[in-house]
Amino acid sequence: MSTIFDSPSDEMKAANSQTRRSTSDSANPSLQLSPNPLLSEDDPRHPYNWPRLEKWTQVIILSIVEFVTPLASMMFAPVVPQVAADIADDNITRTTLAVSIYVLGFIVGPLIFGPLSQLYGRMVIYRTTVAVYLLMSTCCALSVSIEMLTVFRFFGGCFGAAPIVIGGAAVSDMYPAVRRGRPMTVYSVGPFLGLTSGPIFGGLINSSCGWRWIFWSLSIAAGVLSICTFVILRETHLPTISHNLTQPPRSLSQQWLAYLRRFSLDPGFRNRLHTVLLPAFWSPVRITFSSMNLFLLFVSNAIFTGILNILFTTLGATYQSRYHFTTHFAGLAYLGIGIGGVIASVILSNMSDKLVLFMSRRVRDDKNQHLERYRLPPIIFGDLLVSAGLLWYGWTLQSRSTWIVPLIGTFFFGLGMLSIQAGFPTYLTHAHPDQAGAVLSASIVTRSIGGSTITLAGPSLNKRLGYGWASTVLATINLIFLLPAVMLYRQPTTRRRDLKMNEGPESVSTPENMGTPSPNSEAKRNEPVHPTEMLDDPDAINIVRV
Repeated sequence: MSTIFDSPSDEMKAANSQTRRSTSDSANPSLQLSPNPLLSEDDPRHPYNWPRLEKWTQVIILSIVEFVTPLASMMFAPVVPQVAADIADDNITRTTLAVSIYVLGFIVGPLIFGPLSQLYGRMVIYRTTVAVYLLMSTCCALSVSIEMLTVFRFFGGCFGAAPIVIGGAAVSDMYPAVRRGRPMTVYSVGPFLGLTSGPIFGGLINSSCGWRWIFWSLSIAAGVLSICTFVILRETHLPTISHNLTQPPRSLSQQWLAYLRRFSLDPGFRNRLHTVLLPAFWSPVRITFSSMNLFLLFVSNAIFTGILNILFTTLGATYQSRYHFTTHFAGLAYLGIGIGGVIASVILSNMSDKLVLFMSRRVRDDKNQHLERYRLPPIIFGDLLVSAGLLWYGWTLQSRSTWIVPLIGTFFFGLGMLSIQAGFPTYLTHAHPDQAGAVLSASIVTRSIGGSTITLAGPSLNKRLGYGWASTVLATINLIFLLPAVMLYRQPTTRRRDLKMNEGPESVSTPENMGTPSPNSEAKRNEPVHPTEMLDDPDAINIVRV
């Protein structure tokens, strides 16, 4: 028996090869921030080479920020009647709009802030949006009319969506592709817990302090996290890091003032800004439709999000009507999903990266393999668990089983839900490392569209078909849209053939330099790289060869 690496020198060669590979992928040579070269693979300032504790600290902070963003949606949804009574608005449609418009912000925000993070770096956009989100939450707490609340909720959704896009891209900046499974899973736990714990916190805060304190609590959390983003988080975008090393250090306000000053005084700068920003904002749409397989995968994720929202929006009310749970305890109906997700996160964080190397070792002599496809099995298996959980949950409700039996079904749903939510961005950033911000933007936009439209069918579906057949319909639809992931696993899309992203301006880190394509960039991207050359930490994964 022997390990994949036969000697420490082989490990070092693999580390150097992976860093070289990831550097060429993560920043298109033709679209660098400046003429200055990127940091070499041996430079300790390269995000791959940061201390492990520092990288994990950043991942945890990013995950906590992502915990707060979906929390705002789930905490506010159950208190619509109290809001209508407090601000004396009898129009239930306008009051409900204040809830759903937050999701509309999730559609608009990623189209703006995802491409901007590729242009100007992650942290300048991240810190700005978190600070503005704090301001929007405070304005929601002070709202005196439903119109005022609706407007600030929309902008809160726009700026709250930015950390979802930038956070996943920042995690992918710090870890090479085959070591990205564990940190991406830990990062995904934050938004997952935000969804599952939101109804619990919302019911407790509303019953104790009133609905305005939901937004005050969000403002307090956003304020603390905003300070953490300035004090703890570092820039992870490699072209931006390389550019900043040649410039004098500037604060966030100095950076924005410099951009505004140049925009107002330099017509040439405005022209370059126009030629760079418009293609950048269009890039998520272009990416979505540039490959049929990728488009179908986005659609399947949108369908899953819609089914997820149907369950989340009806679960509490169902337990109140079926099992006579009080408003205070209705949030406990989400406990099964939460426990399932936590267990799934533990399993995935330990097995995801090992699975990639194990599967790649089975086709060791295949120089044209696509390692990203080995990120798809957790998504496929999670989709099966979601459908099984839906069937269990629906038919046990239909048969009026005791309250804990349907929760077992939601437990399996939670297992599958976390597997999909962690596996999907991991696959996208693995398959398209040079376009992490744009491809995650496209994913979140399509997911938000599906979540905001399909959810409307939930109440009427349960009323007309009953819980059992309604869950069967949703489980069947979910299985049908599992096919794109299976197709991608069996016949992986060649991103350099189907997704010609190297021609777009996505990886531009500033509008100051458009650059010219490097003659060797395509050759480097097409070099076959063995899967074992993608490991840069001998302690990360230890697979034994039989």
